[in-house]
Amino acid sequence: MAAGAYTFVIAGISLRNAFKTLKPAFPRGKTMRAKAFVVISSTPTRVTLGITGAAVGMPALTSGAFNAEIPFIEFADMATRSYEDGDLIKVELSPGCIQVLGITTRSPMIRVASQRPPGTAARSTSGKDTIINPLDAPIGLPLLAAYAYIRSNGIRPTLANQMFVQQQIEVDRLLNRAGKLLAPLGLSRSDLETVLDKRMAPRDPSDTEPAD
Repeated sequence: MAAGAYTFVIAGISLRNAFKTLKPAFPRGKTMRAKAFVVISSTPTRVTLGITGAAVGMPALTSGAFNAEIPFIEFADMATRSYEDGDLIKVELSPGCIQVLGITTRSPMIRVASQRPPGTAARSTSGKDTIINPLDAPIGLPLLAAYAYIRSNGIRPTLANQMFVQQQIEVDRLLNRAGKLLAPLGLSRSDLETVLDKRMAPRDPSDTEPAD
């Protein structure tokens, strides 16, 4: 990873849903699109995309907390690409550069800054990037993508991507075990699925309870 770069990995289904949520707020007209920017901010476990009038947050694995600003034109190019539900999309941002799925775009208008508090290090003391390999996580981004797919389509054992099929089966097994574990508390698999659905749904920062 290049110096000053930040990386996040996100499920294809999450990215597709985010684009769908943001699309009604996309700027209209060539002039407006050329002047518009998209703001990207992250925590270690979440990425938020925002444009004027809309924002959406998604689960992600990131290399750290950061804020970035990219021209809408570059963002629109990302939105036109095809992402499968089980894809893990790696995005790398650094000043003047964005790389998505190995395709690099350069623009002096791409700005990136760390959110870390003053005096703290951007990288670990070992000098290695702090991003987690999602394929190494027993429960993480790949299984969340599989869960979202199951909720929409059910388990599909005939898919060409057999790794994704295995992830669907593993999610189903984990949910069944969790249901048995929670049964003495009066909770069921359905209750757990309701909580997961709410946490994984695209969220608009404006959808908050009004202060008393």
